[in-house]
Amino acid sequence: MKASEMEIGFLGTHYKASSFTILEAMAFSREAIQSFYEHLPRPWLVDGMVIVSTCNRVEFYFSASDLTAASKWLKGHIAAFKKLDKGYLDSVFEQRFGFSVIEHLFRVVSGLNSMVFGENEILRQIKEAYYLSNTLGATDSVLNKTFQVAVAVGKRIRKDTYIGQGAYSLTSIAIDGVQNHFPDFIYHPLLVVGAGTMGMRILRKLLSLGHQDVFITNRTEDKCEKISQRYPVCVLPYGEVLKRVGSFPVLVTAIQSDQYFLREKDFQNGHKTRLIVDLGIPRNVNPDVQRRSIQLLTMDNLKSIAENTIFNRMNDITKVEAIFKEEMNRFFHWYRVKTQICFPKFA
Repeated sequence: MKASEMEIGFLGTHYKASSFTILEAMAFSREAIQSFYEHLPRPWLVDGMVIVSTCNRVEFYFSASDLTAASKWLKGHIAAFKKLDKGYLDSVFEQRFGFSVIEHLFRVVSGLNSMVFGENEILRQIKEAYYLSNTLGATDSVLNKTFQVAVAVGKRIRKDTYIGQGAYSLTSIAIDGVQNHFPDFIYHPLLVVGAGTMGMRILRKLLSLGHQDVFITNRTEDKCEKISQRYPVCVLPYGEVLKRVGSFPVLVTAIQSDQYFLREKDFQNGHKTRLIVDLGIPRNVNPDVQRRSIQLLTMDNLKSIAENTIFNRMNDITKVEAIFKEEMNRFFHWYRVKTQICFPKFA
């Protein structure tokens, strides 16, 4: 298809528009994204696609000559893949076409639409989402340019303004939540379940606070052994977690699983667990653990903590918006030349 026939569309939802119950139902792991692409029937009704799935958002960016038909086609296949009613997606998904898609993506990658205003983690997540779709052969020239420019914009805003300096990450907010509920937690054993990006960020934050009794577990035990050689942590074999989980006053879970990893039945009488932080999407911990008098912090709880940090980063917003306007108009000039589609000047 000629570039001049392509337009950009968007389907998705985020933490402001949907509950975390909806987000976890819609979440796509790296493996699920690959499987989704593999099971889409050929020929595709879109020319390219990038799927962004994080703790706070699930978004589909796509290019097509007929955005309305492509949107309908894509929603149908998402619903089938997730075993959901298509009407449910109509009520959950926001739909954008053209100019609005570019503006939304640039704001997302710049941290302006994040739960933690100005956070840096979303820049890495967008880069990885684009790279994965590109590696799997799902992108086209228009989406390639769009995401490459978006990432560059995100980098420039963080370099030329203070929006990202000192910005909390989700993991920092999680630790704040632990401190609020359990002020002397650093003097008690703590178990981190999961050695992925989120788990490692939690681990490093704990060690920077001086916590000296941190345990870690992971399905791939070799990874934990390598971590223990680099950091002063103890490794708990993954197969022993459910036997010993009740001996830790604080637990942080951050794994990808389609089923609950922990339930009420895993905590016997006399357990020591007082607090669990569930950073999994989908959730790792069944809320029924609270019947054992265990406090459970989930993404919903952390959302309210994050909102309190926003006002500390608003002083540089005028400069951020000036850069944003400049970069948007520069991109629109390229897009007009490439696709023959004229967006209004961004103001």
